[in-house]
Amino acid sequence: MGSGVLDADGWPLHRGGIATVPGLGFVGMEFQRSFSSKILRGVGRDAGHVLSRLRRQAA
Repeated sequence: MGSGVLDADGWPLHRGGIATVPGLGFVGMEFQRSFSSKILRGVGRDAGHVLSRLRRQAA
C-alpha cells in the first residue's frame, strides 16, 4: 500500500505543486507551473503559490 504521495514510478502526485495529500506541497520540479519552475528564477513564484494554497487548506 502506498502513501498516496508518489506514483508507481516515484514521482510526486500533485497539481501545480499541491500534493494529493492535504498539507503537503512541492517546489522546484520541471514544468511544475511554468517553463522556469525548476530554476531559481521560477521557483520563488511557485513557492509563493504553494504556500498560499497550503495556508488556505489549513484555515
